[in-house]
Amino acid sequence: RKLPFTTIERIAAWLSDGTAEVRTPIDGPPVAGRATVGFDENGGAIVERPILLPPAGLFGMVTEPAGASRGPAVLMLNVANNHHIGPSRLWVDLARRWAGAGVRSLRFDLSGLGESPLRHPEQRQLVTVAPEAFEDVEDAARAMSPEDPSNVVLVGLCSSGYQAIESALQLVPRGVIAINPVLWGVPPEFEL
Repeated sequence: RKLPFTTIERIAAWLSDGTAEVRTPIDGPPVAGRATVGFDENGGAIVERPILLPPAGLFGMVTEPAGASRGPAVLMLNVANNHHIGPSRLWVDLARRWAGAGVRSLRFDLSGLGESPLRHPEQRQLVTVAPEAFEDVEDAARAMSPEDPSNVVLVGLCSSGYQAIESALQLVPRGVIAINPVLWGVPPEFEL
């Protein structure tokens, strides 16, 4: 379950051994904006836009109809260490189908996973069902439904199904879709 960081560091050192240390500054690509990714059955645009969720700067993609949306927003959580596209792009496909039906959604990376930063320096990276995930889900709910953070549906698979259920106890969302949730294990905060 844990990445072999020591081995990775040794391999990186071996690969770089003997190379000249020349640093070349690079500029990152421009921030992507809103883009049309498809159309609903009536020809209405389905659009996506990247967002950074405050206050931690979690990365997410909002998928929505070009016009008004209806119903609660759908929040899709990371599956294990997969990033925001979900297993085999499942979250992308579902988000676009729901947008075609008028429903707005957010697929996002929990802190320490995918494109999202750690919440604090002591947080471990690439930990599924991390204690920080509760704050991450709350931040996502507030970002998508600021006037009523409970006006969301949480979607998760396996470890994120478990996280959706646990977060629902605190958030009390409109619904939870927990597919094959992991209901056993030692929480990371109790591991040695």
